[in-house]
Amino acid sequence: MVSLDSDPDAVSTARELNAHAAQWLVGRAEALPLMEGRFAGVICLDVLHWASDRENFEAMWRGAWNAVERGGVFLVRTLLVDSVAGAQAIGDGRGGRYRLASGAEWFLPRLADIEGLLAASGAQSPEVFPGEDQERMLILSRKPG
Repeated sequence: MVSLDSDPDAVSTARELNAHAAQWLVGRAEALPLMEGRFAGVICLDVLHWASDRENFEAMWRGAWNAVERGGVFLVRTLLVDSVAGAQAIGDGRGGRYRLASGAEWFLPRLADIEGLLAASGAQSPEVFPGEDQERMLILSRKPG
């Protein structure tokens, strides 16, 4: 198993706490050229909302998706603007950034955005399951074999 985070301190702490559980790497999802098609499954848990804007989100998505081998599974847990009550668009809303009731400012895609990215990759429509808090959604798709 390989785990990735862009924060060197987080990776250092993870290595200390879970030295044998995974290979911990410092890196960004949008910059995974050496990992293309390498994994039977890729899991993005609460990662994609850290995107700075729509372009960055799509680059992160493609980087993670491209790391999945043919026939492999892609599982994402993320907040969707469709399911976050009270999310207020920042600016004109086209950038995809929203302010939540908590004050946090995150990128929130729509389910239609994700379906479009998958369709453009030739993937089947995703299975979508409500998360434990009814705001985060689990999105499961399989890469065409």
